[in-house]
Amino acid sequence: MVRSSKGKSGPALFAVSAFIPVLLSGCEVYGTAVSQESISATLAQPTPTPPIRQTDTQGNFLPFQTTFPNRWNTNNDGTEYEPCTAVAETTVSSFGALPSTVRDVAVANFQTARGCRWYFGPSRTPSISQSVGNAPPITEYKERLATTFYWFPDQQFRGRTVAIGSLGPDVCTTFVRSGNANITSSYSDLNRPTPPLPTLCAKALEFTRATIDKMPP
Repeated sequence: MVRSSKGKSGPALFAVSAFIPVLLSGCEVYGTAVSQESISATLAQPTPTPPIRQTDTQGNFLPFQTTFPNRWNTNNDGTEYEPCTAVAETTVSSFGALPSTVRDVAVANFQTARGCRWYFGPSRTPSISQSVGNAPPITEYKERLATTFYWFPDQQFRGRTVAIGSLGPDVCTTFVRSGNANITSSYSDLNRPTPPLPTLCAKALEFTRATIDKMPP
């Protein structure tokens, strides 16, 4: 004969069920409840846009406020030299240009050329400029642009090679190697009649000599 256990199950279940709230009441829950609306609002907040860089690697401010987030980029990071902060206003003035006319040579974000241009007056001619751009060594660079530039013989100045070339009758440019980049210095005059090209090149060379000591090798 099998005895039923129903008569004993009632008290046992009551004891267990009475014991569970006691266990649960001994647990503590830490933290603060956060609503779904609060979580959604946090996730919807836009990520802050980092400020646009306005200083060179030494912390010197540019003479203007750039709006290009990538003014410094992988196309011109071959040297830390920054023409806009390295060329002194007194140097600019000594050539007859006006420091107040300084302009960024870059006209778009992520441009290779990184530097400044200074004008001689409201007519914006003539002008001097200096910029940095990653490029192969000067000898190879000249070979690549053999049909683009008219090249004059190189010159040596303070142990460094200075290449001299011209894209046209109204501008002459010098090239000095710095790190993995070339630093170009140009003298341009759009006046008519245009000064002889040797005169423009002499000005570009003079500008190069006035700043070459600041250019890292």
